[in-house]
Amino acid sequence: MARRSKDVNRALILDSAMELIAKNGYNKVSMDEIAARSGITKRTLYKYFPSKYALLLHIFEHYLKAIYDMSTLRASRMLPAEQFVQEMLRELFHFSTKNFTFMKLFWMLDSSEAEGDAFPALKEHIRLWNSNILQVSAGALRRAGMTGWFANFTPEEVVEMTSALNKGMMIQLNKDRQLNLNSVKSERFVHLFMGLLELAARADVPKPKRLAALLAEGDEDSAGKA
Repeated sequence: MARRSKDVNRALILDSAMELIAKNGYNKVSMDEIAARSGITKRTLYKYFPSKYALLLHIFEHYLKAIYDMSTLRASRMLPAEQFVQEMLRELFHFSTKNFTFMKLFWMLDSSEAEGDAFPALKEHIRLWNSNILQVSAGALRRAGMTGWFANFTPEEVVEMTSALNKGMMIQLNKDRQLNLNSVKSERFVHLFMGLLELAARADVPKPKRLAALLAEGDEDSAGKA
């Protein structure tokens, strides 16, 4: 039987760790379980990562760097503001669909699962990555010029709302067991978000609450029709 390369082993370790932690929580997963799922010995696992925290940190470094690189490349294209937002939505949607296990792990940081001595340092590390990603995209929007109804938002608000809506959409779609995430068309997501963003910009609601208020109204309407 041919021996697996180090790159293949590393990829299997990352995938196994993400799946186990996303399903059971960081504190309930052991290095023994990760090694078993990866098809390697615990001793071999420790050659790659000296601790479970080091493994978790590497996972976030790997994927957040990918998002940062994607954002930097998009910013370098000097797109008009509306086109930039549409591209940002498409790219984030495709990234989240392709790497949904990581995104679940990322969103888990806001839950009770993310407790313990390791998480304050990890969250601070991730906060720095998020800040850099936000600055890249917001800076590109600022250079492009926020005109028309876009001017009712700051670039930072647009980027943050894009991320929030993507999270909500992905979580909701994942709840539908009969729906394959890969079958959802990104253009529907882009069209929905741009429509919500414009409605929020024009709504007579204090700015920080605009989008949240509209979504809440939508929930109330749906409940009334049920």
